[in-house]
Amino acid sequence: MRFRTKAVVIAAGIVASAAFTTAQDRATPEQDDPAKDKAASKANPGADRRSRTPYCTSSVRFPAPAPKTTTGVPAPRQPAPRVQLRYRAVPLSPETLDAIRDNPRARAFYNGRVFRRLIQLDSDVALDFGDVRVEAGGYDAGLECLGPGKWRFVIVDRAGRPVVQAPLLVTRAETPIPCLNVSLIPLSETTLGIAVRYGTRRGTILAKIVPAKGSASAN
Repeated sequence: MRFRTKAVVIAAGIVASAAFTTAQDRATPEQDDPAKDKAASKANPGADRRSRTPYCTSSVRFPAPAPKTTTGVPAPRQPAPRVQLRYRAVPLSPETLDAIRDNPRARAFYNGRVFRRLIQLDSDVALDFGDVRVEAGGYDAGLECLGPGKWRFVIVDRAGRPVVQAPLLVTRAETPIPCLNVSLIPLSETTLGIAVRYGTRRGTILAKIVPAKGSASAN
C-alpha cells in the first residue's frame, strides 16, 4: 500500500474560502453525553471507559454538488456534504511524548491503548487517502507513532482492521499546546487537509473528496 506525501504546509489560522462552512470547537468542548459514550464503548470494547477527557469536534461542509442534468427533467439539488471529526482532547506532557518517541514499550502501549481510537470520522462522501478509498460512513481513527518524527494517521473499520495507514508529514510548531488538537482545513472543492497537533509537533495529511454518483462533477 503506497502513499505519495506532498510537502504541503498548512498554516495555523488559515481562513477558509467563503464557499465552505467550517466549524472548529477547540476552546469549548462538547458536554459529556452518556448516550454517546455508551454507544462508543459498545462499538469499541477496548476503549478506556474511565476516561473523562472531553470531546471536541471539527467539521467542514463542502459546496453542494451540481446535479446531473437530464433533458426536460429538473434534477433535485443535493445537500452540501459534510466531513466531521470528533476526538478526545487527551493531554500529554512533553516528557510523555518524549517517552513515546524513544521508548519502544511506552510507544507500543500508547499506540495500542490510547492513540488508536481517539478520533471518530463521519463523512457524507467517499475520501481518497493516496490510493486508498474510504467510502462514506462512520469510522474510528487515530494515530500511530513509529519512532522519532514518524507518525501515521490510521482509520480502522468496526472490526478493528486498518483501512488506512497513511504517513503524516510532521513539522515543528513554535508554540506548544497541552492536548490533542485536530482540524479539518478545506484547501479546495476537492481537497481536504487534516492537521493534527500534539505539543510542538504538527502532522498533516491530505484527502481527496470523491464526487457523489449522479452529480455533474462525477462524470
